[in-house]
Amino acid sequence: MRPHFYLLLCLLFSPGLRAEPADGAELVREVLFLHPSRLASGDAPSGAVSVNAAWERGERPDWFVEQQRYGADFVVAGLDIGDRDTVARGLRVLDWAFARQGPDGDFPGTGDAMHSTSFIVEAGARAGLALRASGDAEWTTRAVALAPRVAAAARWMAAPANRDARRTIVLDPFPHRFWLRGSALLQAHALSPDPALESAALDYFRAGLERVSPDGVEPERGGFDVNYQAVGALYLLRALPHVSDAGLRARLEQKLRVTLAPVLARIGADGTVDTSDSSRITGETGRSGRPKRVGHAMLIETLAAARAALGDEAYLDAARRVAAGRGWLPAGNK
Repeated sequence: MRPHFYLLLCLLFSPGLRAEPADGAELVREVLFLHPSRLASGDAPSGAVSVNAAWERGERPDWFVEQQRYGADFVVAGLDIGDRDTVARGLRVLDWAFARQGPDGDFPGTGDAMHSTSFIVEAGARAGLALRASGDAEWTTRAVALAPRVAAAARWMAAPANRDARRTIVLDPFPHRFWLRGSALLQAHALSPDPALESAALDYFRAGLERVSPDGVEPERGGFDVNYQAVGALYLLRALPHVSDAGLRARLEQKLRVTLAPVLARIGADGTVDTSDSSRITGETGRSGRPKRVGHAMLIETLAAARAALGDEAYLDAARRVAAGRGWLPAGNK
């Protein structure tokens, strides 16, 4: 029997796992992993994704290494469903990014350097951990090759000058970025142990906890945003198994319960997500210039992982509703 790589990725190593994970893993497999087009924007034969493919064609002047983060989703999906072509596709996407890595570990030329690098470190570490755990000789070899590149980028991220650069502009107004940066560095530490990466990661988590209001809102640009609050939760859930400090881990689990409550409250019986009071996705555009919207695949993954971590069936029920609302839930599984 194949292992559930989705939960390997998020929670399989967690001593505090509170629920039988199979249902959540099967849901993610059925509605996401068996349908890779739901995981990511289209990728070119070169591995370039979305705006990076347009940059390759000379259609735009800038590229963002963060767009290559979807390679990790393909790797994990392919491992879970036993599809080597999907794993190889994911590695091609990640290789496109790391081929542009500089000698200092960063990605010269990428837009939004620190934020973009955070995404690719998280993706590279997540993919490397899954490849290493697969038990497959080819994939283990690829994990070994990926690890030093991820570590170099993580060390660049963790350098004090980069951590503090423009902090009041590019970090403090966006609580989900604390969880993204912490998750990236902690998973990189799990792939290539480095106490400095672990220390920096936990500093981000402690700082993120300070930004949770009593009503569970993590204010993105001053207000609640259902999409970004779920994004932050997902990044924390991916890193949670690697938090060795039991006291901090308990605080983070309580944070998840508090901050996911307003997310659940905005998921209707039909699976639609109320964004009317969201501060960012109702008026911002993404890298492509198109309006931002709810990431339904991300939301399903977040809720399935939360069910496994926290043991509350309400998360999985909501995930099923979201999947059904998108028309993704297979017949007979509603």
